[in-house]
Amino acid sequence: MKKTIYFAIMGLALGSLPAFSAEVDCVKLSVSVKHAVAAEKSSVLEVVAAQVAANPGCACEVVKAAIEGVN
Repeated sequence: MKKTIYFAIMGLALGSLPAFSAEVDCVKLSVSVKHAVAAEKSSVLEVVAAQVAANPGCACEVVKAAIEGVN
C-alpha cells in the first residue's frame, strides 16, 4: 500500500510538470507508469487515468506501459 501511495504521489508530481515545461518525456513517464502498475496491479485504472489526464500527448505510451506492467 505504501508503494501505491508513493507512485501515486510521484505520478501526480510528474503530471504537474507539464504546466511548467512545454515538453514531457514520454519514455520516462512510461517507465514510471510501468513500475507503478507492476508494484500494485489492482490500481492500474487509477494510474492510467491520472497519467493520461495529465499528459494526453503520451496516452499511447502510458497505456502500453500499463499493459506491459501487468504482463
